[in-house]
Amino acid sequence: MLKNQKVEIVDSYIEGSPANVEQRYPVVWGGNSTVVIKKFNNHTTTVYNCDFFIRDNSSLELENSLVSNMGIVGSRAILRDNIISEVLSIGDFSLCISEGELDIKGEKFRKK
Repeated sequence: MLKNQKVEIVDSYIEGSPANVEQRYPVVWGGNSTVVIKKFNNHTTTVYNCDFFIRDNSSLELENSLVSNMGIVGSRAILRDNIISEVLSIGDFSLCISEGELDIKGEKFRKK
């Protein structure tokens, strides 16, 4: 959980803890924070609520990354050339700008 932080994640993979799975917390949660993520590959399974969740006037820059799902509430995001395999959720009082390619696959909702 990030609160009132500035964080940059570059060319990384983050594995959530078992506590995140039990409580259904996102792998990265940001409140009133600035988060920059580049070249991130975190194609998780759906056991987590989401890979990234930002809220409370946070900002996110996501570039050249692969994520399963992410949520934005009361915050802003700039997405540059990303693949989201499941869901991008944009809540009230949020702004999301996509520059370049954005591929949202919606795999979670495909019938098997």
